[in-house]
Amino acid sequence: VKPSDFISRRGYDMFRPLNVRGLGAALAEVNSVYAASRLYRATRASVSKVIPVGLNTVDLLMKFTIKETECATGSGNDPQACAFRPGFFVPSFSCSARVRVTAPSAQVVSLRCGRDSSSSSSESSEEVGTV
Repeated sequence: VKPSDFISRRGYDMFRPLNVRGLGAALAEVNSVYAASRLYRATRASVSKVIPVGLNTVDLLMKFTIKETECATGSGNDPQACAFRPGFFVPSFSCSARVRVTAPSAQVVSLRCGRDSSSSSSESSEEVGTV
């Protein structure tokens, strides 16, 4: 399973390679900031807007949902290749990010994640944080 499998196909197919790089950068940031003992993996993702900001540079406004995996942080595993943790109370979060994508790189400009509204936890409004 690749990150591209989770990118919504609503209107931004011509930016698909950029979308995949943007999601990869956002997941790396999520896992470096929020993952305590296990990595997070995207369950779904979409790009809501593509904003040109310069020559060969765009900002992607992304929304995605993540869920905890069985892979430990620091394992070096690709989170998108890790199996989701089984169980009813596995942490799940909804995130939004602005990712600046240029020819050589993708950098997270802003990232915000909060408890997923479909999560089984009773703390549905808990905010994880903002980068």
